[in-house]
Amino acid sequence: MQFEQLTADGDFVSDSQVTDAVSLATTLGTSPLEQKDAVYFPNDSGSVSYGIYGTVPGLLKKSDNGSFKFYGFPTYGGSTYCVVPMGLTAISSGSKHPQAAFDFLEYLYTYDAQRMVLSDRYFPFCDDVFEEYKTMMCDPDGIPSDDHMMIFLASELLELRGDKAVYRQIPDVFFDDLERAANSVNKVMYVDFAIFNILTDELNSYYLQGKEPKEIAVSLMSRLMLYIKENDL
Repeated sequence: MQFEQLTADGDFVSDSQVTDAVSLATTLGTSPLEQKDAVYFPNDSGSVSYGIYGTVPGLLKKSDNGSFKFYGFPTYGGSTYCVVPMGLTAISSGSKHPQAAFDFLEYLYTYDAQRMVLSDRYFPFCDDVFEEYKTMMCDPDGIPSDDHMMIFLASELLELRGDKAVYRQIPDVFFDDLERAANSVNKVMYVDFAIFNILTDELNSYYLQGKEPKEIAVSLMSRLMLYIKENDL
């Protein structure tokens, strides 16, 4: 199917829709120049985030008052609030060991596996593990002496006051905002990295070359059209 027909049928965005999305992204301060825990800029409602990764201490350091608002990913229809899987796991229909594969998938939901997610600086999806993490970050002095991983994660909260290192206190509003952000998720996003690289390259031209959103949209649509035609999508 021709690219123009995809656009006309509503199966692909138009150049005006791309312009709207780029304009929203630049308005919110979204920058793909480097991987960040979140992107913030001061406003009346606290800080602004388009992506949430990393640890509680890491996110807290990027907020002046411990409060932030999650805007999600900019689209031409406003923002969308996505979970972005860093890897997808499934059992092949032709698997020679389907039970072993199922056992592995089941293991990913266990307490120990979800704690490993924390050690990789991502948020676990099991409530029990997250609540334990939240409790320990709010009271680092109460972390058991043999829980080396939690002690290491909490060490990011340490601040030097005078000649003493003390833990920074986490405001209640921080976890309220974090919970609100998690509850706003309405999509699972799967990334085609070839398209992702095109988007990143074009959006960077706003920050590095001062291009206007409409100019970026025209260039972006041209490159996407070429990619779709070359790959017979």
